[in-house]
Amino acid sequence: MVIRVSSSGRKPESSDTSYSPPNFGLFDKVFGDYLNQLANRGGRTAQGQENWLPSVDIYENERDLVIKADIPGVDEKEIDLKLEGNILTISAYREFDGEDAKRNFYQVEGSYGRASRSFRLPETADQDKINASYKNGVLKVTISSKPEAASRSIKVNT
Repeated sequence: MVIRVSSSGRKPESSDTSYSPPNFGLFDKVFGDYLNQLANRGGRTAQGQENWLPSVDIYENERDLVIKADIPGVDEKEIDLKLEGNILTISAYREFDGEDAKRNFYQVEGSYGRASRSFRLPETADQDKINASYKNGVLKVTISSKPEAASRSIKVNT
């Protein structure tokens, strides 16, 4: 199932992958901050050749599970949500501005290229009721919960 994002908040058309770098002693002492930066933020290049990870907030209210992903500077057309089984994948692409590529940069801290995060949805998620909106660089995905099945007693026959 592929879900297209709408910026108007309308209904869309129709395992978190966290990473901790291993500890390599002296190598880790020398390059640890750099490796942590890559693991937590994704690699960065002005040419957009590396991946980056959007920051997310995930919370639950009375009715819904909500995922908010920070993806500033990404055009709405470059955002894809894909649901395979109970895995929801958010993908986005942010291109490095061609005019900026002609400049001599001293430092580039922006993240460019492909971004992707995947999340395992709980069994209570209603996969037919997923809405997504994009506003001010924040993607908000709302996943409704299935109505809980009423418990009932079952008679044991003897």
